[in-house]
Amino acid sequence: MEFKKLALAVAISSALLTACGGGGGSSTSSTPTTYSVSGTAAKGIIQHGIVTAKEYVNKNWATVGSTTTDDQGNYSLTLTNYSGGPLKIEITAGTNTTMKCDNVAGCGNSSTFGTPIALTSDFTMAAILPSVSTPTLTNVPVTPYTNMAAHKAETALATTASATEQTTAVNNALSQVTSLVGFNVATTPAVDITADNFSSTATADEQRAAAMSAALMKFTNDSTNVATVVTQLGTALEDGKMDSTDAISPTQLQQAWSDTIADPAMQTRLSSETQAAITNQASYIEQNTTDGSLTPSVNANYGDTDVAKAKTLITDTRSLVYDIVNTDFKTPLDALGTNADQAVQVFDKDSAAMASLLGLAVDQMFAQLINNQQVHLGGTFPVEIKSGSDTLGTLTLTTTNTSAGLSAVLSGSLKGTEANARTITVNNLTLSTDLSFDEINYAKTDKTQYTVNISGGISDGFTSMSVNNGQAQATFATALTSATGDNLGNALTAIELKNLDLSLQANGATFAGNAKFKLVKPDASKMSKALYDSFPLTLRSVALSGDFTTSDSQDIKASVGLDLTNSETFDLMAYLNSENTVWVHKSNVIDATTIAQLKALKAIPSTTQNWNINYGYSQWTYGTSYTAGYGYSDYDANGSWIDGNSQYSNTLESYNTYAAVYNPATVLNDIIATDYASISGSTVTSAYVALGNGTYTDFNNQVVSYSNNDLFGEIQLGDYKESADQFLKVTANAAFELTNVTGLPHAKVSAVVNRDAFKGGSASLLVNWDTKQYTINLDNVDLGAQTGSLTVTAPSGTSLVLKDVAVADHSATGALYVGTKKVADVATLNNGAVKVSYIDGTFETLQ
Repeated sequence: MEFKKLALAVAISSALLTACGGGGGSSTSSTPTTYSVSGTAAKGIIQHGIVTAKEYVNKNWATVGSTTTDDQGNYSLTLTNYSGGPLKIEITAGTNTTMKCDNVAGCGNSSTFGTPIALTSDFTMAAILPSVSTPTLTNVPVTPYTNMAAHKAETALATTASATEQTTAVNNALSQVTSLVGFNVATTPAVDITADNFSSTATADEQRAAAMSAALMKFTNDSTNVATVVTQLGTALEDGKMDSTDAISPTQLQQAWSDTIADPAMQTRLSSETQAAITNQASYIEQNTTDGSLTPSVNANYGDTDVAKAKTLITDTRSLVYDIVNTDFKTPLDALGTNADQAVQVFDKDSAAMASLLGLAVDQMFAQLINNQQVHLGGTFPVEIKSGSDTLGTLTLTTTNTSAGLSAVLSGSLKGTEANARTITVNNLTLSTDLSFDEINYAKTDKTQYTVNISGGISDGFTSMSVNNGQAQATFATALTSATGDNLGNALTAIELKNLDLSLQANGATFAGNAKFKLVKPDASKMSKALYDSFPLTLRSVALSGDFTTSDSQDIKASVGLDLTNSETFDLMAYLNSENTVWVHKSNVIDATTIAQLKALKAIPSTTQNWNINYGYSQWTYGTSYTAGYGYSDYDANGSWIDGNSQYSNTLESYNTYAAVYNPATVLNDIIATDYASISGSTVTSAYVALGNGTYTDFNNQVVSYSNNDLFGEIQLGDYKESADQFLKVTANAAFELTNVTGLPHAKVSAVVNRDAFKGGSASLLVNWDTKQYTINLDNVDLGAQTGSLTVTAPSGTSLVLKDVAVADHSATGALYVGTKKVADVATLNNGAVKVSYIDGTFETLQ
């Protein structure tokens, strides 16, 4: 299936493309006698917090330093009597300790984003390190996620007997939380998400850490404060896993992350790379949670030297990276496209049209519920469904209004305005609410958004959409006072169908699961008029998560999402259109003056009551056929023939004689110009005029009068062509399992693709298998030139950065980093080998 069918496949396999990663690290030296440790404490920024450094000695925690954080949450302390064991940095609250509100929506009690809020005396948040081995250790963050690792480590330390076991216990705890969140919690600096320069100065990992901490405010309420939430998250992994019995379950944490980056105010502060990374990490939780339980993986090399970490990354991803450098940016990941393509076979133009018509029906039902003063009495009402000036059909609305609330059921059939349009059956589309009619009627004076429960279905015999339960939300530009009919349509800006328990069937494929659609009103001046008239609401976004069965009976469990960011100005229906033949039938299109001219052309008497003129042409693969002719007969009062003539000729010259007076092709080309303006290359393949007047005797010997004034035609639409100035901008995400990607074992993958350029865009893929987890980012990719940048990053902060990948030359240059420390150079040799040279003097190749 092509992207033209809205397949996510091309969005992924033809625009797989994003940015670069980051992280942190440490180095080793001989053991000094004094050490200093500094960093930042942040849930939001912790101001004037009490900082205590404690060493784990003889199964107890001994204080080895203390200080307080400043207004920016920074701390610095010198360790005294420190002997090299596990170190905990603990933040507690004093009487003047505050936290800067990091929730863009505010933190309650009139506390707005960036303002300080008091922390309760039970607030405790810690970070833990296996040891301190360098005289000056900087950028040690203390956050809710380091606190999570500290709780896990403390539980494990209680059973250790040696220094080696203690180091392993702490590293394993840090590794597990790092796998959970996707960045190195021990080395990623904590930054102030409320700072004016946050978006421009914070790295992608720093933004991610801050946003994920901010997400925890979703768990606070009148009875649950920040201190409680930090503790609840900390204890959730103490036993090595998160499950539904924890105060914060993995599913709840995933949802909090997703909700946070869905907030437009937060999106303005986060880079697209950061948003993609958090989306993928939320998918990681979903993919790896079984029966409500998640055990984040432990990376065995978390505590290795920097060079060892870099070599592990090369070992794990060598084949995949080499194939990208030497083949192209999509071939090694074709399986990604294939799986996505299979998953979205079920969603094409017909499915989009169904969603649009479903939204249109909901719109008309809202019009009745809000404005028809009779529906509160209950009963049956006709509902005319219109698209522009065209009537698609009249449905039956049955309403019931009781003390339990109002319900409305819509049923019947609709048909599009095109000559070959399918009949749409509306199957008991039901809207219900616990509000009474009076409450709805009263609310219309001051509300711009209405939400009701929805169920029912819609089908055209080929494609069907059935909703078991869900919600429909209508958004209007202004509050409704007396909006009816056109007024309501003009005020409507969007219909959102969400939380749908949906069954969808199209193209021989099926989907069953959770779905969400958003339909918006497009700019009519940018749309093909005929398609817009049939579907006045265009698809803005779709999200499907559940079970897909492909047309060849393959079963896939996946989640796919599309956000068509310029759908209001892009002719989506023309782009998705696969039915290129349009049949046209126009009645009474030729005026009396022109008819008189055509009759005079062949000397048909103006008083003749029985006459006909027929002419036209059709284009075939072997050529063009023409027909042209006329006939008339005059009868006396007794019905006896007194005069007449007829003549037919199947030649171009004969056709042109009539077309010189009235050219049907000109009229059809005008239709192309007005109704299908955005689709270039459209042509008229047949045009036919049928004129006449007279009587005939039917089988019952009854005289029947007839009159013809008809234009028939066939238009072959061209393919809607994207251009550098006008192309569909898509943000797509998908999550599924792969079994056939070169260089990877059976793996779970989540991907976010941002197609924001005509021949490119950006993409971020999170790939995990066994205990491995890597993010593959592609950026600045030009699919025509086959150039771009590639970054492969491990959660520990190890990253391979190739900035100049040129497939045509099979070349790449770049470096390997652990955090910001470069540990290897990457260069292409004259013989074509890609060499990795490490700082310890060793080297290897990607081949």
